[in-house]
Amino acid sequence: MRSALLRMALCGVLACAGPAAYAQALVIDGEEIADAALMASAKKDGKVIYYGTWPPNAAAAVQAAFKKTTGIEVEYLRLTTQALYPRVTAEFAANKLQADFIDMTDLILVQDLVDKGILNTAHKTPSFERLSPDLKDPQGRWYALYRPPSAITVNKALIADKDMPKTFKDVLNPKLAGSIGMPTIDAGGSSFALFMFLRDTVQADYWTKLAPLKPRVYPSIITAVGDVARGETKVVIGGIDPSFQQIEAGAPLDIIFGTEGIPSFPIGGGVATNAPHAAAAKVFLNWLTSKEGSAAVAKAGSYGIHPDAPPAQALGKSLPPNAQVWNIKLADWMSKRDSYSKEWRDLFSGGK
Repeated sequence: MRSALLRMALCGVLACAGPAAYAQALVIDGEEIADAALMASAKKDGKVIYYGTWPPNAAAAVQAAFKKTTGIEVEYLRLTTQALYPRVTAEFAANKLQADFIDMTDLILVQDLVDKGILNTAHKTPSFERLSPDLKDPQGRWYALYRPPSAITVNKALIADKDMPKTFKDVLNPKLAGSIGMPTIDAGGSSFALFMFLRDTVQADYWTKLAPLKPRVYPSIITAVGDVARGETKVVIGGIDPSFQQIEAGAPLDIIFGTEGIPSFPIGGGVATNAPHAAAAKVFLNWLTSKEGSAAVAKAGSYGIHPDAPPAQALGKSLPPNAQVWNIKLADWMSKRDSYSKEWRDLFSGGK
């Protein structure tokens, strides 16, 4: 009788104290994702409204893993960066922004959202000190949450073994003249990162050596990979997600990761300044930057941000380790974008 009364009294105290008093902290394999108070508020929010740019199939897998861990729903609106940026800025200006969480493929535009006060929530996640400075805002207003890799895709039915490229430098083989495909540098962050990597890391004169080989320039990597799958080109350099899809469909393609490194581009995101469900958005961000969240990102085909997470995976295999991934820096992107883009267009598009 006495113990029952004590339990009732304790329950009464906790009920009066509110949900934060009895909510449990979220701890996974010894890593705290959120304390009890934040989890209680996030549970009360019940959902995260997410405006993003990651492909829906990959995003859905990650968001399902988050819901399984936390019970919190994610409502996802997916647009390209070119469409999402004007929508976000217009909604914010009209005081009608619904998003709790926003990401984009262009870090310059992400920083612009910070400067405009749209992504101005300084939130340092529990893993903050372990994350690379190149992959986060110093105040925690954005994080490079997904890093899709680029590589070399070849049609192995059209290239002899002795001519098969093993490095990005091997793509400069004169035997491949007229049969190389690539996206335009203006296709987005992934393309700009790829061409900066080729110039700044692989070889300073890479572009000038590539131009005489008359590569075919495509508006997107999807169309470039479609042509190599059909045999209209032999080699493509660029993002590899469309290549995996073609391989699954039976195309005779192979993906080669150059020994010079793996160029990637960051999809950067953070909590919106006036997020209607701010607590849930913070838990989502904490989880994405944790080992478990980054592992979920890896299973979906991109490199996560947490240093202890496994590498990206595709077609049932692990891609090369995290240490081989090259990350574009925001400062370099901002200082070189205009001059590099102009030089590239002069070489490959007649200045257009």
